[in-house]
Amino acid sequence: MSRLTEVISYRHGGVFATSLPKQDLVDGLTQPGVVFFDIDGSKLRTATQFLGALGEQLNVPDLAEAEDWDYLDERLVDLDEFPAAGSFVILFDQFQHLARTEPAKWETIVSVFGHAVKAGRSRQKPMFVFLRGEPLPTGLPVIDQA
Repeated sequence: MSRLTEVISYRHGGVFATSLPKQDLVDGLTQPGVVFFDIDGSKLRTATQFLGALGEQLNVPDLAEAEDWDYLDERLVDLDEFPAAGSFVILFDQFQHLARTEPAKWETIVSVFGHAVKAGRSRQKPMFVFLRGEPLPTGLPVIDQA
């Protein structure tokens, strides 16, 4: 069993770092019952750009209108528009561009992701966030090792 399969089958959720090939992640994370959000961070340099990209995935177009971290948290915790979902996966590919240009806001984003993961546990719909890029963020479990 790969480390990715092990993490997903645990069904506890979490925020993870990875440098696995993107296609391996997409193949391993897109499963029946999983709502999959794919954020391409290769051109995202600001928190507003990130919020716009995530808002597009969540079908919340006004997410980028203001940098409102409470609103982002609320949208990630309250995912009632996906009633058939068994779990949620956010793949943030090339996160490092945003992390480098706005480090304080990046810390806030990671914190919001962590809160959404905890909320997912309480609603029995786990949330998994995979931060893919180089260098790997510190302080997060890395899924690359078997």
